[in-house]
Amino acid sequence: MRELLILAEKILNFPNNLFGIYLSFVILGFFFLYFLRPNILNVGEYLRVNWLSALVSGFFGLILAPLVFAALLGTVLGIFLTPVFATLYIFFLFFAFYSAAILLGETFVKIFTYRDHIYLEMLLGVTALFFCSLIPYIGWPLFFILLLLGMGGAINQRFGME
Repeated sequence: MRELLILAEKILNFPNNLFGIYLSFVILGFFFLYFLRPNILNVGEYLRVNWLSALVSGFFGLILAPLVFAALLGTVLGIFLTPVFATLYIFFLFFAFYSAAILLGETFVKIFTYRDHIYLEMLLGVTALFFCSLIPYIGWPLFFILLLLGMGGAINQRFGME
């Protein structure tokens, strides 16, 4: 009976935890937008023009990079370099998420108005991306495709692929 009460308490606290995580993503998005505004906007411009190239680059960056990290762990030099690469990879994941969010938010804002509201675009995009993963059957694939787009745009803009 006690285990059932603990499980019920965890289920009842789930929305509060979800809202806290969502709020931290929004605050981190505003932080990224404040400090990396030109970079995020450049990636958004790139994604509008070369989305197919970004999708392919995102696949290689998002899927194959962890495999390269795992292969590096087998070498002596790789043991020292893997934390640096892993930190860079996590930064690119966040940057990809917020780049895709700003592109999605910009699309939503363009539907309702013709003005640019960059922080509203970030808020709408983060909200859409964060909660799209909760939609059954189509949420995670949509989230994954948008993350691939953001990662590809970030990689191509940073390393000059296009």
